[in-house]
Amino acid sequence: MKLKKLTILLHEGLANRMRVIASVYPLIKDGIKIKILWMLNNELNCNFEKLFQPINSIEVSNITEYPKLFNTNQKNIIKRIIAKVWNKMHNYDFVIGGGFGNKDTCNVKLIHKVLENKQSVFLETCAILFNISDYSIFKPTENILKQVNKYPLIGTEYIGIHIRRGDNIKSQQNSRINLFIEKINEILKSNNNAQFYLATDSIDIKDFFDMYFGKCIHTKDVDYSRNSDQGIIDAYIEMILLSKAKIILGSYWSSFDEVAQKLNGTKLEKITTK
Repeated sequence: MKLKKLTILLHEGLANRMRVIASVYPLIKDGIKIKILWMLNNELNCNFEKLFQPINSIEVSNITEYPKLFNTNQKNIIKRIIAKVWNKMHNYDFVIGGGFGNKDTCNVKLIHKVLENKQSVFLETCAILFNISDYSIFKPTENILKQVNKYPLIGTEYIGIHIRRGDNIKSQQNSRINLFIEKINEILKSNNNAQFYLATDSIDIKDFFDMYFGKCIHTKDVDYSRNSDQGIIDAYIEMILLSKAKIILGSYWSSFDEVAQKLNGTKLEKITTK
């Protein structure tokens, strides 16, 4: 691999950002310098350092504007030449994304080819780039760790539930509420002392499960806004609480519970019709 420097722009939700970082971290052992541009936007408006302790050998910068770069892989030859010259002036041999969005940002085959043949690459992506990922690099801040450790369920055996709603239509269609109800009833039938931690982005679902199942359902008061520090901090705390469960009952097409599973090696069961 010729690659010496990789700059990655991350602009999606928390779990997707963590997946990308975890998948490229093993490149460091090959002497590749990795820089993360942590975009503050409506999907996630919280500085990296308010969530995580520094990650060894990775430079992270919080940004609010897209870098003025152009996708190198232009169909028009004149535009391609202009893009190459402009990007080179900014010390990049190849740019995928550049803030203008295109299908190449999720084209893992193309990304691998570029990383094999270029020395300095700028990449905008939410894709998992390599199968070997290291999630042990994510260490919560002391503030977050304190909030996690004081939660009443910590130190006990409990089951995590993640019900994704919001703008995730696929999750709503394939992980319906009745499926979670059936699963919880099945567990309670074999163990009527079972305790559950419910993480969801819907206050209505939280209220419904609390009313339906009573004291065996545990939740946390959270800020549901993605566009605030507290909202993202609360989301990370819920992810960690899920990770410490003995099993996670997760939602279809959700990276949130998948990352929670990888943080602690917890078993994950997707509650879905698929």
